[in-house]
Amino acid sequence: MSVYGSNCPGGMSTRYMDGSFGIGRYTSPLVRGVDCPYLATYVDTHSLSETLSPIKRKDSLCIFEQNLGSPLRRHYSNLQSLYYGGLVNSALVVRSIATVGNHDYVWDFIFYQNGAIEGKVQATGYASSSFLHGDGLRYGNRVWEHTLGMIRTHSINYKVDLDVGGMKNSLVAHDMAFEMTRAPWSPEQQIERPRLTKKVLDTEDQAAFRLQSKMPRYVYFAANSKNKWGHQRGYRIQINSFAGDHIPEASSMERAISWARYQLAVTRRKEEEPTSTSIYNQNDPWTPTVAFADFINNETITNEDLVAWITAGFLHIPHSEDIPNTVTVGNSVGFLLRPYNYYDLDPSIYSHDGVFFTSEQDVTACEVNPIACLPKTASCLPNFPPFTFDGFQNTSRL
Repeated sequence: MSVYGSNCPGGMSTRYMDGSFGIGRYTSPLVRGVDCPYLATYVDTHSLSETLSPIKRKDSLCIFEQNLGSPLRRHYSNLQSLYYGGLVNSALVVRSIATVGNHDYVWDFIFYQNGAIEGKVQATGYASSSFLHGDGLRYGNRVWEHTLGMIRTHSINYKVDLDVGGMKNSLVAHDMAFEMTRAPWSPEQQIERPRLTKKVLDTEDQAAFRLQSKMPRYVYFAANSKNKWGHQRGYRIQINSFAGDHIPEASSMERAISWARYQLAVTRRKEEEPTSTSIYNQNDPWTPTVAFADFINNETITNEDLVAWITAGFLHIPHSEDIPNTVTVGNSVGFLLRPYNYYDLDPSIYSHDGVFFTSEQDVTACEVNPIACLPKTASCLPNFPPFTFDGFQNTSRL
């Protein structure tokens, strides 16, 4: 969803609800070596929209393992115990790219070895513009001779249906607070120490966090089961977003995009609430078919089948470096689902790619350090398939 600002009629009235146009139908063939690594696995997808039969989009999904160029974890000890232990941060990435009008959205779902899952979108493409005149610089930056790069917001809503250790979960918030205490060994000395705060969020109203409001830093879905250490097994929701302000609720069309009021809202899962919006909301935002605000009606969410609705977004003020295209660097938002006491320890410890050696071992021996074998095992050239591209379709004629 995007809300634009301009002193031109078209710009100031633009409210794009991209889900109404369809996003999956605008996925494009992925270019090997640019959109995805050359040796990624490429998969066809199908969509059904405004046609009597599904349309196949060739090579529109890619899957690959990515070395992120940093350790997932490591420790070097040079005091008494002399050792090194670490694991390269390799992740499985599932990607598609949708071009909705002028914008290209790179959709990633990333699976990490420690059990974390990341949903991420990167924005690129052309920045919408209008004719620069009058007080146009109140609404953006000049980016060409007579061109105004219009200010706009981008917001993306994810439906995350987590079933942590079963279908019945509760929502728990952990955070911190400082408490004052006297040092037991020296009562005249005052110590300020952080302590853990805990709260079970019992209702949908308590679990609806407004866009710019303060939210507990640890919010997680808690299972009815416990780990070895007696804690409820859980998965934490961590949001990465720098969204602009939401359109005022007094707006006549705000209810059509009322999901964007919240950075996070957790509700009971209901079959009659499958999505936070409707494909029809774009054409009649004044009486929307689906108004997400109605989903939040203070029902209890303790030990229930829950859904998290996550909003991530960014404020985009186009500037000269957005010409010719907006770059993905710095334009990435999304969320992480991180295990929180779900396991008894970090599951990546069982990875065969882990490295551990001591000062008493031969670090060049393959049986001690598998990384030492790379010059032998990785010296052959991979088999590169020929470059192919499925071509273009004039979607204006579909």
